Amino acid sequence: DGMPDGWEYYNNLNPLIDDSRKDFDNDGLTNLEEYMKDKNPFKWDNWILIIYWLIPVEILILGLIVFVSFRFIRNKRARDRGFLSFKDAKPKREAGFYFGHLYFRAKELGFDDYKEWKKALRLGFTTFEEWQDAKNNGFYTKREQIDYVAKGFSNYEIFVDTLQKQLNQITRLNNQLLALVINVSAEDYSRDKDPIQDLEELKNKIMEIEPLYNSFEDSSELSTRNWILNRTVKLERERSEELRRKALFFFEEKMWDAIK
Repeated sequence: DGMPDGWEYYNNLNPLIDDSRKDFDNDGLTNLEEYMKDKNPFKWDNWILIIYWLIPVEILILGLIVFVSFRFIRNKRARDRGFLSFKDAKPKREAGFYFGHLYFRAKELGFDDYKEWKKALRLGFTTFEEWQDAKNNGFYTKREQIDYVAKGFSNYEIFVDTLQKQLNQITRLNNQLLALVINVSAEDYSRDKDPIQDLEELKNKIMEIEPLYNSFEDSSELSTRNWILNRTVKLERERSEELRRKALFFFEEKMWDAIK
């Protein structure tokens, strides 16, 4: 079997059988290899095999050290930023909060998203509830909401609807006033018709327009987000001022002529 009988006898092997391929100590070396390396076939002495066995364990331990260190560093960084742990910080960072004190401050004000919070602050709002209330009523900024509420409008759409109705009404009355002025200025009266009657009608029309004009003037100080409506309101307001001024002047002049 390639091994001297004396060596086999000395190492407690049977020289009468072929046991060269056997490994009685389970060290990965056959009896023949043990003989060639002058090792004891019944004693573990293959340290290379031990190293091979330990490599996976070493890798596992190294991986465990890296994993624990990584978690420790992540949690420490999260605590340094004001969070309880990395797990606690992750959903808050996804919402845009990179520091704990900012998150807790925004949470007190009702905000769950950092971008929404910053946008609300930029528009002048303090709490999420205040911002949502303004949005529900059609207001974009806090300043806009204050201005409209000060004029008696708690809802933007109601304001636009009111302004549109006032515009239509003031336009109709202005047209009627203009027609009266043209009629009176024609000076084509019959003998049985007193010009004073037309002048009184003109005066009544001016007085009818006055409160509506004041209300329209007050509302038109606020602008809408519709530039066409804003332009129409501005032109009609200028027309109203000019027409009313001329009507009053014309009324006083014609009344004086009628009295004379």
